[in-house]
Amino acid sequence: MTTPPALVDRPSSHLAPASPAEELSLAALLDFFAGEEPVSARRTLRSSAVRCAGWVRTSSRRAAAWGAVPTAAGVRAEKAGVA
Repeated sequence: MTTPPALVDRPSSHLAPASPAEELSLAALLDFFAGEEPVSARRTLRSSAVRCAGWVRTSSRRAAAWGAVPTAAGVRAEKAGVA
């Protein structure tokens, strides 16, 4: 015997609008999300590039260890296990 499922009424999703006094101003939001020290875009780009280059180097060495390529760049044949 099958019974129909007991469905629960969904709660209303309408929120009461906030009063202007309760809302944060743009300056307050900027103070909340802004860091103490501004970071230059050049420095963040450089650190991202270094991290990406390290990932590529590690990935190519791992691929060489698995035999996907003869040897990884910068790895001697003796270390890579290639005769």
